[in-house]
Amino acid sequence: MKKLIAIFSLFISTLLSAQPGYTFTMRQADFERFTQQLKTDPNNDELIWKRLNISFNPQFDIYTKGGKQTYSSTPNFQFNQIFENWTYEKILADINRLIDHKAEVNEYGRNTNLIDFTLLRGKLYYLTGDNKNALSDYLTALNDVSQAASSPNNDEKKKKICISLAAYYYNLTEDSRQENLREALKYIDMISPIEFVCNIESVQSNGEIFDYYQYEKINLLTYLHEDPRLENYYKKLILQSYDLYKKKNEDGLYIFDKINDLANFYFQKKNYEKARRLTEIALNYFPKNSLGYIINRYNVSKHYFLLNRIYRTDGFKNQEKEFNNLIDILGPTHGISYNAKEIGSYIKESLEKYPEEPRLLLALAIWHYKNDFETTTARPEEILKILNKAEESQLKDYRLPFTKAHIYLYKQRNYKLALKEINKSLQLNQSDPHVYGMKSEILRNIPGFDEKEEQLAAQESQSKSKIVRIKDMPELLKEIQ
Repeated sequence: MKKLIAIFSLFISTLLSAQPGYTFTMRQADFERFTQQLKTDPNNDELIWKRLNISFNPQFDIYTKGGKQTYSSTPNFQFNQIFENWTYEKILADINRLIDHKAEVNEYGRNTNLIDFTLLRGKLYYLTGDNKNALSDYLTALNDVSQAASSPNNDEKKKKICISLAAYYYNLTEDSRQENLREALKYIDMISPIEFVCNIESVQSNGEIFDYYQYEKINLLTYLHEDPRLENYYKKLILQSYDLYKKKNEDGLYIFDKINDLANFYFQKKNYEKARRLTEIALNYFPKNSLGYIINRYNVSKHYFLLNRIYRTDGFKNQEKEFNNLIDILGPTHGISYNAKEIGSYIKESLEKYPEEPRLLLALAIWHYKNDFETTTARPEEILKILNKAEESQLKDYRLPFTKAHIYLYKQRNYKLALKEINKSLQLNQSDPHVYGMKSEILRNIPGFDEKEEQLAAQESQSKSKIVRIKDMPELLKEIQ
């Protein structure tokens, strides 16, 4: 019964990962149709494979647990209602028939053969607690795929086999945890080639390479405290992203995500100087408009967040930079891309020490405004009081009147006051396209608005949203050598 329940839970995961539009009713109808056809043609390998694709097609990653951990409390009658008593034994019999037949099925340009069937049986064993047979099938499939390396689809097959082996070792609950994690890493290494490539540019000139399991590899290297390898791996991922960026007309934000990963690695190792230097290089090259304004505030905020944390540490304590980076984290023209509760606590704790610091007041107001879905946040009137207090301290930051304009426009529908504040914001900053965009929106809400003024604001917003592409990043390359 436990095996049956485990298979049911995997069937549900298969349904969730199925193609959009392929409904449960359609799958059930296809299953029944294939089953009826097999009654008159029981050795039809293609029909058996199609039925297996519906009855058992688990999607694996390294965190997929096997054995008792996958058992659900779902009653087995639910599975019976779906497929009329379709059991573990029947699924296993279908797989064994394909293996015994040494079947080959060609569908949608993909060749499915003994390697796939052996792997699938290994997954069935693994998910129902038969670890010994699961490992045997995985290793057999890996050996077979290695001997047929040039065959169609074999790269894809190897990835599935290796991730299944990695999951097997990663989720073993025996005492030798470190040894098991190293075995898991061994199989991830087989399908994550970037770390072992000497010249990424020359390799990618013959076709792109990509580590689809880079996060699993990073987690394993972290757990195993393989710091030199992990640092080198981050650098290789940056170089690979940079090479692709040079070849494609894209904004390259993925490069900066990788840089942030490496900088955070240095921060965790208390190498604050390297973390700071790398982050400032990233900000220097981050996509900007012609006036030097970084357009994508959501993605860039994680870099400011790291700088803010660095300038809070003993060796790098700098209150001016700490608070300036805090405002850059928050926006206010983007969503919060970090732990909102954590940053809110930090702002409030800082205000206990520096209750009159205007940048902290501005930060608190923006934080409240962005978290208005939380019951603990202030009402619009209270946020305006905080902003007025910051303004009385002579804070000259365009984001202060910009936030006021936000509240007047969206919360209080006071369009005249919103226009007054957005004009103040524009006097302080003409490089942020969001300010012009908000002015355009405010004007459209005022009866009898000046159409020329609104069009000019909209045009300015559009023109200032254009990114100036930077092709070369020599400082970055020098830093990660």
